[in-house]
Amino acid sequence: MKKFIFCSIYAFALLLPSCSLMPAFTQEEYAHRRHDEMDEQYEPYRQRNTVEAYREFIARYPKNMYLETALDQIDNLEFAPYEKADTIAAYTQFVAQHPGNRHAVTARNRIDQATIKDCERLDTLEAYRQFLEQHPENIFAQTAQDRLQDLEFRALAQKMQQQYGFDLLMYRLHVKRLQKDLPAISGISLGDFTLFASLETVQGRQYFKSHLIYSSDLNAFARAPAAEQGQIFDALVAKLIGCLAGQFRTTQGIDGFSFALARSRHRFYGNEKIALEYAFPAREALLFGQSRCDRSRLFAQASVRQTVTADEATLAGRVAVKLEGGDIMAKSADRQRASDFIMSSAWKPVSKDGTVHEMKAVRKWKDFKGAGGISAKSVVQYSVYPARFYADAILTAADTSGSRQYWYILSKGDAGRTPDIDNYRPPAERDFPLAEFAETPVDQESHQYAGAAACGGTQCYLVHSTPRSADAAYAKRASYIDKQSLLPVKIEYFDKSGALWKTARLEWQEAGGSWFWQQAVVENAPSGAVTTIMVTDVKANTGLAYTDFTPGVLSRH
Repeated sequence: MKKFIFCSIYAFALLLPSCSLMPAFTQEEYAHRRHDEMDEQYEPYRQRNTVEAYREFIARYPKNMYLETALDQIDNLEFAPYEKADTIAAYTQFVAQHPGNRHAVTARNRIDQATIKDCERLDTLEAYRQFLEQHPENIFAQTAQDRLQDLEFRALAQKMQQQYGFDLLMYRLHVKRLQKDLPAISGISLGDFTLFASLETVQGRQYFKSHLIYSSDLNAFARAPAAEQGQIFDALVAKLIGCLAGQFRTTQGIDGFSFALARSRHRFYGNEKIALEYAFPAREALLFGQSRCDRSRLFAQASVRQTVTADEATLAGRVAVKLEGGDIMAKSADRQRASDFIMSSAWKPVSKDGTVHEMKAVRKWKDFKGAGGISAKSVVQYSVYPARFYADAILTAADTSGSRQYWYILSKGDAGRTPDIDNYRPPAERDFPLAEFAETPVDQESHQYAGAAACGGTQCYLVHSTPRSADAAYAKRASYIDKQSLLPVKIEYFDKSGALWKTARLEWQEAGGSWFWQQAVVENAPSGAVTTIMVTDVKANTGLAYTDFTPGVLSRH
């Protein structure tokens, strides 16, 4: 037995010199070999340079570093023949056949540009009305609205001058001068409106109507008590009546004057929602404007209409849902869905002891639609005050199973990869990283409808969601989904023990046909910390390239 052991040791010793000849790769050498291997995998498909070849490559090598390049090439090849044709018909066909292609943004823009140019060449009321009726989603719809509103105002000005001796353009000038000195009431700047005018027939009586169109929410006006409405009348409406009384040579054919305080996101009369409207008989209004009758006599024959207007989400149309958790969450996700976006935000976490960490961030995000097993990727560039040791930029790749991969870059060096990105996050983001808490795909959670619930002044659907992945940051969340807008206004997150962990309260804005946070206030129940996230700018569906989301881009930030 001893002889056998000795021989074995001797034989092993003889092998040692040959072992020393085996290559011992450094991490850098291994990276080079892996890079060369991926080059070899990709090269045959690059040589073929067809949509089919790149799709075959993605299916065969989903982890290859050229995945994003292949996806971009597919988009380029699909778009090339339509771009070469360069016609509205070709671009329309491309968008219909390839709606998810990143060049669909370019195609839609070119369709919109050609369409609005045709309208501008005609430059008539009829042309702009037809344009808005047929192309309400055109990116130049607001341009058409502004021009239509101006043409209609000028057409009415000519009619008013001829029939009533009333100079509507001079009235607009007087109103502009008045706007500069108007106060703020109920938190709304009273002078921040666009003036439009019309002649309208109501129950057989013709009114000259002044539309005061605001872009802000006017529900405070509609709910205002009598005393506050009196302030609105005295500061604004009474002065407008005075302007009218000084210019009308005759009111024959005009039975009354009305003043509508209305809301329209783009200040267009065609989709205004009236919050507060005054209507007065013509004779009494002119007498009041000439200081020949008092307010009580004027209001004795007046009508005042108050209407609580819907928010922007409601104006966009209510979507029918089944009272099932999964359906409610899916419909809510549809409202927030974009193919990509660029978002600028400001963060301000305040700890219980008053410590403040402020940060600004620019975040790019793109839907990968499952290509290479990836659901989405994002790149965040940080500006943090005061400076600390943290990542300058972070790349996150979320795969279809619910797990995530992270790359980071510091002020110097190349991008590194880490399984624990919290070591590199700026302090402001650590308490509420967006991807882990706010962007879980619907199919990565199970959902249960828990009934109706009041949330502030809003009626909501309450949905309980449980992550399917054990790696999720939270154990359960309760989403309060506004019944009208189908957007979450409050989300409660619970930890593994079932205790309330974080509460997020959300306000929303629309951009590029999708809905995004305008503000989120997140409270950490155990620590007492409060994080406020303000979105200062967002651009959606811009056609970002897949290659904008590789570790190499971090060094360019």
